[in-house]
Amino acid sequence: MFGTDARKGERSGENQGRQASTQASVAASASGVARFRLGSIKEITVHILTKVFVLFAAILSVLMASLAITYTANADRITRDYENAVAAKTAADGAKAAVESIYQRALANKSNELEGIRQQLAERDKSLRELDGRNAELTVDVRQAKNESELINGRIAQLGVTVETQAKIIDSYRDELQGLRIAELRWQDEKIDIGDKLSDYESRIIVYEQTQRALSEQLTAAQREIEAMRNGGSIASRGGASRPTEISGPMIRGRVTGSSRSSNGETLIEVSLGQRDRVRNNSKLYLVRDGTYLGEMMIEESDVNWSVGKLLNTAGSGIQIRTGDEVRSRLD
Repeated sequence: MFGTDARKGERSGENQGRQASTQASVAASASGVARFRLGSIKEITVHILTKVFVLFAAILSVLMASLAITYTANADRITRDYENAVAAKTAADGAKAAVESIYQRALANKSNELEGIRQQLAERDKSLRELDGRNAELTVDVRQAKNESELINGRIAQLGVTVETQAKIIDSYRDELQGLRIAELRWQDEKIDIGDKLSDYESRIIVYEQTQRALSEQLTAAQREIEAMRNGGSIASRGGASRPTEISGPMIRGRVTGSSRSSNGETLIEVSLGQRDRVRNNSKLYLVRDGTYLGEMMIEESDVNWSVGKLLNTAGSGIQIRTGDEVRSRLD
């Protein structure tokens, strides 16, 4: 910057010197012309040709002075343009250096990013290979699990046969577990006492309906007996038809679901056994409570899931049949 200013000062001094020399030349030329004129006046005898040459010299001097002034002005302008061009070049070089620096930094950053991406790709490739290996291991594990599953299914089938055999054995122990069942039922009865009461009321309604039906049948039977007596028959023949019979086959068990008294003083009992349990009319059932014998009853009417009969006898006086008492097809 300072060197440029010094050069500008030197050039300005040179231009001023040139202008001064030009002006001096012009002044000298003017004085020469004046002297020439004075001399020409004084020396009339000077040859005309010499005057013409002098005039041409003066004109040429003036032309040279104007050319010097024009050159000086153009030289300043050219110098300024040159200096401006140099300054612009210097600025352009600085901008170029700055741009190149920015480009180098950006290139370095992109190179670092590219290297990071390459490392990520390498890590992903490594992870992919590891996952492929893991997938292969899991595939082997799945195959082994399928084989083990097939073995387990085979064992389950074998266990099914064993379970069936054990079920038969369990049936033989059922009687021994009856006491536990009774205790469990007692606990359930205490837990759902309200539900039992509701069931008792519903059972009573059913018993009342069955009692009405039984009474209607008894009335019809009585009318038939009266008619038979009128015709000379005997009631003893009916007794043979109403003899209770025991149920053959495996023992069946049920519960008393309701009880009531008929108009003739008989105790009518409804039980949870029906025709699907091999219970028919005139079937004989035994009443048990907590393993204690209570009495016997005979079925007078049977449905698919329930039956109604009358109490034949009891183990002692004062025994009352209650809802929940057990009924069996035999005592052994």
